Amino acid sequence: MILQFIGAFVLYSAVNAIQTNEEVPGKGIILDPHSTEPLVLQCNYTDDPSKDVLWFKDGSKIEGDTRYSINSDNHMLIVSNPDYGDAA
Repeated sequence: MILQFIGAFVLYSAVNAIQTNEEVPGKGIILDPHSTEPLVLQCNYTDDPSKDVLWFKDGSKIEGDTRYSINSDNHMLIVSNPDYGDAA
């Protein structure tokens, strides 16, 4: 997966800056292959919180299914059983 601004997952594209919780953007470890915990990605922005956040993998929009959950306000993507196939 490609994080459109930095990193390993597509969050959303915008003119506004997006901050991550990584110490070094794009270099943080967000997936522990030994963990059974889901991968939770959150898109925080303050310009207009009413806007929808669209999530993409390899250029295709992610729709909620058994593996990917998008919370009701579309600000969070939860990947169940993440693995290296989810990386860029």
